[in-house]
Amino acid sequence: MIVRRYLGLIGLVFCLSGPSLLRADILLNSLAGLSGLCLYDGTASTYPNTSTATTCVAQSTTTVAIGVHPAWQPNHPVNPGASDNSAVWISYQPSGFGDVGGFVPYKGTTPVFALEQTFAATSGQTLKLHVWADDTAGVYLDNIQLKAPMFTQSTCSGQPIGCRSQDLGTFNEVLNQGTHTLRFDVFQVGTGTTTSTNPIGLLYTGAVVPDGGVTLMLLGGALVGLETLRRKLRA
Repeated sequence: MIVRRYLGLIGLVFCLSGPSLLRADILLNSLAGLSGLCLYDGTASTYPNTSTATTCVAQSTTTVAIGVHPAWQPNHPVNPGASDNSAVWISYQPSGFGDVGGFVPYKGTTPVFALEQTFAATSGQTLKLHVWADDTAGVYLDNIQLKAPMFTQSTCSGQPIGCRSQDLGTFNEVLNQGTHTLRFDVFQVGTGTTTSTNPIGLLYTGAVVPDGGVTLMLLGGALVGLETLRRKLRA
């Protein structure tokens, strides 16, 4: 009788925890072919050091996959909100390690390009996101800055947000119902003169997932029940 009493509770918890804890409603990954690009000085080829432009000019092009520097976080990082590892390093042109025809010189504290991704969410959903960039990036949600760029220089910024595995920016943002815009401003702070010595790119992976609060409470209650059951069976 005691076992039967808990079978329903255990089944309920597994039915609810499966979708809530494992399913990602929306994937947000850096991939080739994404629209939403703009350039901060309005040109696809020239970036003068004296540029102070703050307007991002929309582009008709889409993102491209780029060469990965040996020091960078490798392609296909683990997604913090889903069983997915499709993200790759991207840029608005072939500006990655060893790429031809897309070198981007020093731009300092003026961003080179931005990428916007728009998605819809229901109240209580959470955006789980990991971000890397060379040299660094600013991250915005609905025009509110979540993370400022870091203009120190080591290997990229040397701290979040940077390009090495340990220099990722980590985000867990609870969302309101409605449409949201995620924006990445990407910066070139290095002074090398080729894509091999001074690449630029962006890598991110994330998902919008349901609120797990209710499920976690149910799971906690189930665990308490199971512990009580265990003690009674041992008595």
